[in-house]
Amino acid sequence: MGKTCGYYLLMVSGCFLGGFIIGCDVYYFIPSGAYIEQYGFPHELSFSVHAGEHFHYIMQQWLFALWDWKVYQAFGLYGILFCGYLANIAFLLLLHRLLLCVSGGRRGLAFAETFLAGFFVLILDIGRPYTLTCCFLLIELLFLQQLRAHQEQRRCGYVLFPLLSVLEINLHAAMWPMLLVFLLPYFFESALGRLTFFSSRFDSTHALPCRTLAVYAGLIFVFALLNPYGLEMLGYGISNCGTPSLRYIVEEMRPLCVRAPFLAVLIPVFSVYMIWKWLRWRFELPLLLLMLGTGCMAMIAERSLFLFFPCVMLAFARLGCREFPFSCSPRQKRRMLCVGTSAMSLLLLANFILLPKNVIPAEWSAGLQAMREDADAQGRDIGDVYAVMDIGSYLTFEQIPVYHYSCSEAFTEKMNRRRDVLAEYHAVQEQQLPYKEFLQRYDFHYFFVKNDDYLYDALASDENYTLLYEYDIPQIDFSVCVYRSDLWNDRSVGK
Repeated sequence: MGKTCGYYLLMVSGCFLGGFIIGCDVYYFIPSGAYIEQYGFPHELSFSVHAGEHFHYIMQQWLFALWDWKVYQAFGLYGILFCGYLANIAFLLLLHRLLLCVSGGRRGLAFAETFLAGFFVLILDIGRPYTLTCCFLLIELLFLQQLRAHQEQRRCGYVLFPLLSVLEINLHAAMWPMLLVFLLPYFFESALGRLTFFSSRFDSTHALPCRTLAVYAGLIFVFALLNPYGLEMLGYGISNCGTPSLRYIVEEMRPLCVRAPFLAVLIPVFSVYMIWKWLRWRFELPLLLLMLGTGCMAMIAERSLFLFFPCVMLAFARLGCREFPFSCSPRQKRRMLCVGTSAMSLLLLANFILLPKNVIPAEWSAGLQAMREDADAQGRDIGDVYAVMDIGSYLTFEQIPVYHYSCSEAFTEKMNRRRDVLAEYHAVQEQQLPYKEFLQRYDFHYFFVKNDDYLYDALASDENYTLLYEYDIPQIDFSVCVYRSDLWNDRSVGK
């Protein structure tokens, strides 16, 4: 029992390294969940300075937001942090089980890949439904891989796929189509396996029947209609793709060559290598297609890297059965387990001691405190605040109206059916729209800005704005400032 526990604890230990800060989306999930509990499903955008403009809105993550709200009510932000770690552990255990299935029970290979995946999980923001989506996709792949060997179990899919579809459409509607996309490689295997060219190069003896896969796809689609917004939820992820203003502000929506040119070169090279190896050893087709498909998606949008890495691990595990026939004696395994557990325990202890324990970044809470003290000194409310993305989400959590927050697609004209706030923001950043003309459209009392925002420097040289708070880390070129609008005082006196 001790050896088994040590094996699994060491395997998932990597996901506990890093900081203790949760994802910024949590800060607007919590008030959204409270709104749903009190008023029902929202159809207009709230929590921003645009609330009076009646922006059309779909809360595509409503069930996850409600869950976050209930956890926050019971345990606070640390409860959400704990649930996030549990989701990461579930992802790693599912990946380990799938790697064992794909590699034919090679525990050493599955352990090594899962251990490395634990460090990859650190990239995911804690508190977002993306991790649960990855878990659902791994469950789907695990079932399909096991079904290849035991096709008499196909009736289990009549329960599994409707359940996955209902949960995914209500937890994370933007990623719901991936349940259908991950069926495509198995469709291709069944269809192409009948052709001599492919049957001579890939092992299609265990291909799943197209009829069975079509039934699963139909169940996924039909049961996805069990959501509060109907058909509009099904196309949510497709509707907000390709919006230029959204790609500008959301870095994970940009092509990989913009953010990580090295990976943009490495993925095609690695894909060609894997195709050559796959043809040489005549393996089954779906795992190769999953890797190639998610690789293409990652080249188009960086966010798909989170899907590409697990698929690469699966392909490598299948290939590793043939390429790395390595085994250890039980004594060597025990020794490596003891050494590895001891080393990771020391690293985790140092990580816990050295890194800050505050869930909310200190500069955010300090900036908010500066605004509150200034507003109290003048006997007024904070009012509207210019803040965007992550800081905007945090101020939303504190019930302060902001310019926009990290639910970025809701601020595009395609989604809100009114106007493109992100395009306006882009115009200000590129100085296509003079910032003074922009500020005349709103009644911002305070400005909470980072150094990557054009207003950070523009307001510093404008005598109509007073600096209240500044936080600077020169080593990483990171700064935030809080300004007060003195024009707000002038307008108030005039009234």
